[in-house]
Amino acid sequence: LTFQKQTGELQRAVLGAIRLAAETETRLALLARALFDTPAAPARLTEEVRNLQTRLADMRIVLTGDPVRQSHNAPTPPSIVGRVQGIVSGHWVTTSAPTQTHRDAYEIAAAQFTEILTNLRTLIDTDLANLERAAEKAGAPWTPGRIPDWP
Repeated sequence: LTFQKQTGELQRAVLGAIRLAAETETRLALLARALFDTPAAPARLTEEVRNLQTRLADMRIVLTGDPVRQSHNAPTPPSIVGRVQGIVSGHWVTTSAPTQTHRDAYEIAAAQFTEILTNLRTLIDTDLANLERAAEKAGAPWTPGRIPDWP
């Protein structure tokens, strides 16, 4: 039961991070469009958006797997969510103790997720926030997640 609770908490956090990454991807796409529509916006802001989009895409591959490689049936390393869902589907339907494979998958997924979550937090709370402030100063149209400045 203890292992199932640990796995359930990891699953909750991983699925939440996947959703947050998808929402952040949308925010970045809308911010890129807003900067395109802002003649006064420096070109470096668009480059920063692309940089954040690339970093986020790399994180999503670790979280959910590489969809391009998967579509070509090419071997891919296990994703974090794949490991977690493998534990859930393999262990939660039984009353026996978790196998060593389940425990190892949990340890690997938890370690990888810790790093990805730290990077995701930095991307959103620091890098994206700074970029949105710069877009606001440049007079970019409002985008979701931004609080407009008003004197």
